Amino acid sequence: MLGTHLDGHTAPAAMAALRTALGPRGARIRGEATRDLCLELVAAAWEKRGALGAGAAAEAAELESWHLHAANAHELDTDDTFAFAKAAKAVQQQLEAMGAAPLPPHRADALTANLDAMVARYTFAWARAPVDMCFKILVDPRKRACLGDHARRVESLAAAVVAKRNAKGGAGESSYQHAGFQHGRMGW
Repeated sequence: MLGTHLDGHTAPAAMAALRTALGPRGARIRGEATRDLCLELVAAAWEKRGALGAGAAAEAAELESWHLHAANAHELDTDDTFAFAKAAKAVQQQLEAMGAAPLPPHRADALTANLDAMVARYTFAWARAPVDMCFKILVDPRKRACLGDHARRVESLAAAVVAKRNAKGGAGESSYQHAGFQHGRMGW
């Protein structure tokens, strides 16, 4: 119905139904059982976002946040390095675009959920650079303050990244990298 019947008259009811379907703070977007359905719902509404009209700027911004959150839910939870990097770049651009004003709750929810998913992949070498770039932006306390009540969560995520980075460096080096198998040593 979102894809076929969304127009200026049905937009308020459709947005209310979409809010309910996604759950409080978009909780169902990242749920294992509901992630695919949420992506379908948000994608259908996103395709018809022009039907919201000029007077629905708040709803359009909310839909944009849900789109960021739902589309990245798959890409940030994958082992596809290119999909991860593309989704991480979208998050990075959103973080760079933050000003001094607090973000709307739906945008802060989406960005925090995306950062949480990115930190979960930090153990992989291919995920470290994009995650580090996002958290480099959040070193600025004014940027973290824009996230409102999510600022503490983001600070704990940043601390987790630092702990993972320190654990990686302090735990010893991998046997392949330092056993002499690279750079022509050990008979190669």
